[in-house]
Amino acid sequence: PRLQDYAATMGSSRSAAFINDPQCVNEVHSIMVDMAAGGPSPAVPSIFVWSLILLTIRDSFHHPAASGDPGVASSSPGRPELLSVYEQAWNLIVGATQENPARHLAICAVDELRLFEHMAQVVRSLQAFYNNKVDRSVERHARTVFLRVIKASGRLVRYGAEVLSALLVILGGDRTGWVSLGDPLKGHFDLVARQFLDDRSLVAVFLDEAKARFPIESMPFLSLMATIILNTGQDEATVQWNLESVQHSGRFTDALPHRFSDFEEDENEFADLDEDRV
Repeated sequence: PRLQDYAATMGSSRSAAFINDPQCVNEVHSIMVDMAAGGPSPAVPSIFVWSLILLTIRDSFHHPAASGDPGVASSSPGRPELLSVYEQAWNLIVGATQENPARHLAICAVDELRLFEHMAQVVRSLQAFYNNKVDRSVERHARTVFLRVIKASGRLVRYGAEVLSALLVILGGDRTGWVSLGDPLKGHFDLVARQFLDDRSLVAVFLDEAKARFPIESMPFLSLMATIILNTGQDEATVQWNLESVQHSGRFTDALPHRFSDFEEDENEFADLDEDRV
């Protein structure tokens, strides 16, 4: 729906022309595939974001529940002229393979090109180069963009160590020394940390999930708590909320049940029915 609204709003604007031209969309996709085949590069985030755009194109006309086949178009009511364009674009990209090109690019970006490691490194580099109060607007904007990518990645990427590590850096996890060294931002709520806390969906996917896994998985939850506190300018309300969250998380260790012998593995524990996820 967002894609259709964007195209309809932009109308004949030159900046919207590519998304309304199936051949152009197909050409952009070919460029992304070529860049993905070329190995790690600054284009890795763009490759992943393009996989998300492909999903939006597909979902604008296709209902997986109806046909169960991610490569078969199934038109639905809406703006017929736009739906036809997106259907044509998708079918050009899929061709005769009937594969899911969005998932293919996402796997390549995440597993082969190390998307989240790349994002974390970019943020660290920006923090190193733009280390004065004026220039921090640049790295803050970059962290905001990457936070949006992290949020959107939930459609394709499972909760895990790599995405958590990137999130910690994006929230400012590498700047633990600022508070103790009298940094000029001391006492100021980091805008990216505020965006994270104000976004209920992000909190649910990462913070609530980390809390639910605590204490079996302790470091993700404790690291998120520490990072948030350090980047909220020691805001009293936020610090208190975090402390209460930790206090209500139960014991750090749990007692084993009576006559415990060993753990049982559930083969379906990590099963995921979403065909798009990596």
